[in-house]
Amino acid sequence: MVLAACGAACAQTAVGTITQLTGAPRLTRGSRTLPAALGMAIDLLDRLTTGAASSAAVTFDDNSSVQLSENSTLVIDEHVLGRGQTRVSLMHGRLMALVEKGLRASGAGFTVQTPNAFLAVRGTRFKVKYAQSSAVYNGPSTEVAVMEGTVAASNRSAPNQVVEVQAGYETVILGEQPPQPAGPIGLAGMGHGHGRGFAGAGPGAAAPPPPPPPPPPPPL
Repeated sequence: MVLAACGAACAQTAVGTITQLTGAPRLTRGSRTLPAALGMAIDLLDRLTTGAASSAAVTFDDNSSVQLSENSTLVIDEHVLGRGQTRVSLMHGRLMALVEKGLRASGAGFTVQTPNAFLAVRGTRFKVKYAQSSAVYNGPSTEVAVMEGTVAASNRSAPNQVVEVQAGYETVILGEQPPQPAGPIGLAGMGHGHGRGFAGAGPGAAAPPPPPPPPPPPPL
């Protein structure tokens, strides 16, 4: 009976499966770290880590998925299918989330945390990037870009200061500051690869100063 109960409890912790994999991601479960494999079950509190030239995707049992880019770390904090509740933590790097709305009342109940941000999803497709520091900001920064639906973004140090990010827009959350006002995707570089947003508008960078006025014309 004890073994049967343990087996049932262990089975309940499985929340999804690794459905895409390139390179050599690693999965940490408790005190064990092992190579990730295609088709491997994902349990609550598993930590999935990708290195250079590696990536992975986890598909949950409601068909929502999280795609993890290279040099990234993801932890599965919570997943309750009956309540449509999922919470994951992006500790470093980048992810794209595709939220299945059918069992979630328009995507509600799917959240992504980073060390400095909290993102409550009311949509279906969005990207998140987190860095502990970068070339333009000496501290934690989170970027979120929304392709479909809406994401409510806030800083974990000020959860009541929320910025609603609509489809086609993005925001940046720096250190303990509230999210910046949402702007078109590309403002912080999320829509155009690494470091190719508008000049001076990356995380933590102020807008570039305007160019100096032209010299007056010479006297006639």
